[in-house]
Amino acid sequence: MVVWEHYSRDKFLHLKGVTLCEQDGVELLQDGGHPRRGSGTLILSASNIFFVPNGDGGAVLRIPLDAIAIDSMLGGPLVGTGSDLPNAKLVVPLGAGGKVQFSFVRGGLALFVEILSDVLQQWNIIRQPVPGAHYPQSTATPSHSSQTLRSDSATSAIPNASGCSGGEHVRVSSDDLFSVTDRAGIAGLMRVSAETVQQREAFRDIDHVMKNVSSLVAAIRHLRQKQQSAAGMVPSEDTTAIESIEATLGLSATARPQDPIGFVVGDTHSKFHQELAREIHLWITHEKNQNIFGTMPLIPLIELFSLYNKARGGHDLVSTNDVLCACRVLDKQAYAEHTLKKLSSGRLALQRKDSSVVLEKLERVLGPRLCNSSQAREPGGGVSFFSCRVPKAFPVSPSELKSINEVEFASVLNVAYSVAMDLLEELEAQGFLCRSGGEFGCLVFHWNIFVF
Repeated sequence: MVVWEHYSRDKFLHLKGVTLCEQDGVELLQDGGHPRRGSGTLILSASNIFFVPNGDGGAVLRIPLDAIAIDSMLGGPLVGTGSDLPNAKLVVPLGAGGKVQFSFVRGGLALFVEILSDVLQQWNIIRQPVPGAHYPQSTATPSHSSQTLRSDSATSAIPNASGCSGGEHVRVSSDDLFSVTDRAGIAGLMRVSAETVQQREAFRDIDHVMKNVSSLVAAIRHLRQKQQSAAGMVPSEDTTAIESIEATLGLSATARPQDPIGFVVGDTHSKFHQELAREIHLWITHEKNQNIFGTMPLIPLIELFSLYNKARGGHDLVSTNDVLCACRVLDKQAYAEHTLKKLSSGRLALQRKDSSVVLEKLERVLGPRLCNSSQAREPGGGVSFFSCRVPKAFPVSPSELKSINEVEFASVLNVAYSVAMDLLEELEAQGFLCRSGGEFGCLVFHWNIFVF
């Protein structure tokens, strides 16, 4: 229903909501085509059309979009030849044969009509429920007027620029005026919400099926374990079928190689894990991967698992248990350049046996290491055969002793803060570093000055 209402500025801004188009210099016309209240501003929001006269004490003409007759607009609105010229007219058809006329004194009618057509198309979608989706119904009574949104030029005030008569109209394709995505506007948001609900229900169904399948596979696995304990072995064809089901459903990615007889081998240090350990070693030490692993003093197992599976190209992926077993096997091999260690934070990582990589990076920040010989003895009596540069002068005060914290060290190694802290504490345990400043909650590390 079209009504004149009075609003304060704050209340009107709240009611207006999202502004889609705003055009100044618009006149509201009477039935005879004469201005009714002078010029004002025509505002199009997501649910209303507002006409705000200039200096009229807060009076606002509000036209709800659901009061506009839009049924006949789907064939394409009619735009007058003078729609881009000053004083072009816009006729908005209402229900029960009513209408509201506006004159765009300063022009700009074409843009307003285009945006209004897009919004009305969305309102028409709301009125026509999509099968399978539930949309809230409007409380307003929809109009079934056969009138069409028209934009007529004022032939008495505007010359015919195109050589056509003032009453002549050019039909514009609906594809051009309604060239908006179906997911724009209010109807688009409601459609997305309905589709999200449908997807959520589908995911719940899939989750329910997967839970039932998981229970079924768990029962099959339990029966298989009972057969193993009773008979000592399981025929290979049954085991292969069970593992095929698990692999298809993604419930088990742990590879179990078979022995020459055809039965599953349950040893964690099997031939498969030995081959996997060698493959991981060759992959880490490959010359093309030196830009990644060549400067990393330690590799957390969770990062190794992610990078290694990514390197396999998404095929024949290995599980975390396989990677852990392979790293345990790799730790015992003579050719390995890394050792499996449990760090102070509890994480497992592959750490380089040669500490020179991390010590060289520390020298760039802390300066030359403080040591008394070219062969520094490690805790336990071992000898490290990396070069040790002796500084020219031993620092005489603590202020001259350079230090580093886990944040700075993480930026040097391009690792996480927690990984850098684990590495600093590991070097401290090996006797290379000392810590200070812990009582203030700002822990820093410096070269071990007690090696002299």
